Amino acid sequence: MPLISIEHLSLGFKLGDQFRQVVDDTSFSIAEGEVLALVGESGSGKSVTSLSILRLLDSPPLVFMDGRIIWNKKEDLLTVSDQRMRELRGQDIGVIFQEPMTSLNPLHTVGRQLSEMVLLHELVTKAEALRISLEWMVKVGIREADKKISAFPHQLSGGERQRIMIAMALVNRPKLLIADEPTTALDVTVQRQILDLLMELQREIGMSVLFITHDLAVVKGIAHRVIVMEQGKIVETAETQKLFAAPSHPYTRKLLAARPRQSLSDVDRKILLLKVEQLRVWFPIKRGVFKRTVDHIKAVDDVSLELYPGETLGVVGESGSGKSTLARAVLKLEPSNGKIIFDQTELQQLDRKKLRPLRRSLQVVFQDPYGSLSPRMSVAEIISEGLDIHGIGSVSEREQQVIAVMKEVGLDPESRFRYPNEFSGGQRQRIAIARVLILKPKLIILDEPTSSLDRTVQVQVLELLQALQKEYQLSYLFISHDLEVVRAISHRVIVMNQGVVVEQGDTDTVFSEPRHPYTRNLIASIPTMD
Repeated sequence: MPLISIEHLSLGFKLGDQFRQVVDDTSFSIAEGEVLALVGESGSGKSVTSLSILRLLDSPPLVFMDGRIIWNKKEDLLTVSDQRMRELRGQDIGVIFQEPMTSLNPLHTVGRQLSEMVLLHELVTKAEALRISLEWMVKVGIREADKKISAFPHQLSGGERQRIMIAMALVNRPKLLIADEPTTALDVTVQRQILDLLMELQREIGMSVLFITHDLAVVKGIAHRVIVMEQGKIVETAETQKLFAAPSHPYTRKLLAARPRQSLSDVDRKILLLKVEQLRVWFPIKRGVFKRTVDHIKAVDDVSLELYPGETLGVVGESGSGKSTLARAVLKLEPSNGKIIFDQTELQQLDRKKLRPLRRSLQVVFQDPYGSLSPRMSVAEIISEGLDIHGIGSVSEREQQVIAVMKEVGLDPESRFRYPNEFSGGQRQRIAIARVLILKPKLIILDEPTSSLDRTVQVQVLELLQALQKEYQLSYLFISHDLEVVRAISHRVIVMNQGVVVEQGDTDTVFSEPRHPYTRNLIASIPTMD
């Protein structure tokens, strides 16, 4: 029997005089106890469809054009009162959002936020609500839950925050759980733990799950059925095993085929471009009235590495392993001890003025292109900013260089006067790459450059990086928790855990014959479609 049925749903957004339809005549149902995966790229309409169940999007600008959402064969959720929707939210329908840091209130402890969910829907005392909250923190695998119940969200790791979100969604034992990209930003090991936890709790409670994701590999082992959406329409629905074995729609086949392919450039090993020796980044722990240093957090501890022209060195490890701190130290954005020799120059001895000319050859592409691009600057201004800072070329020469580099990264030069918010995630990442490429650097540090992108866009960006490396003999320090991506683009890999390099070597050797238990655990956690 269907727990919820979506019938001929059509949705759109009205912005001023403009109207854009995002969901077109969509119908599906979820049975009691069923796990249904809703899959598609960004802009396919999957999140809008799911959030419309709870009426969480402001209307306007959202316009419900047509259709019904029938709950438990009794109520149309699009027409019930606001009071009834408040009763259903959290009580009968729980939701896990993609980014827990923006979904949790930074001013309240996680214990208070969990207790609030209980108090809203259950007739219990505050003490009883706190006890139930603690039980659920233990249930979702929070270590030292009795201590962390009084912690604020920023004091927890990404995996712990996501577990808190799961606890908040399930604390009232809902009949339906909507999980909107709940593992996208997590390490592979944490992702595996979260998926296992969700499925264990699903079986225990007997609830239905609507699992929304752009990554088909994630859903293979958890979903009973899969729905594939493209541009607001359902293009394929099938049982999970059947869909993976014999996809019928070209778009589904495209999603399944969107996997990074290894295509490595030749490496010139005559002269080292970057040599790091016994690099340390230790943060002091100070206590007492006089704030004496009693210990250190060893974010990076005696790390050594080498990088040659035209080579990609992958840096992998879970959140908190020291990957990004290592990158900031190499860029001289984080104070450190040890040697950093770039292009035969010792960087540790240079002050800011002497370091500036070298920054042209040492560039960085960040994880979130939208956060790293100024919303107040046009694309042309963003890409040419480095030329302005280093005083390279005249105004007309800079414009020609912007046009040339935009063509090189696959962007239309005619769009150079537009702003970042007018571009897709993949296009914004291409803008970020163009911004560093225009300076003709020798080394680019790529800090999680594809983790927030759809698989198909991710593959396009990786192919672009590989093509640019071959053409310009670029070197990459590629930091990622996505091991499949690292394997495709890296010549060599170093594996970090708690600030220490636990394993390093040729990429194929590390992946096929990992020696360290930590590396073996990382590789075993990779979602696979095979």
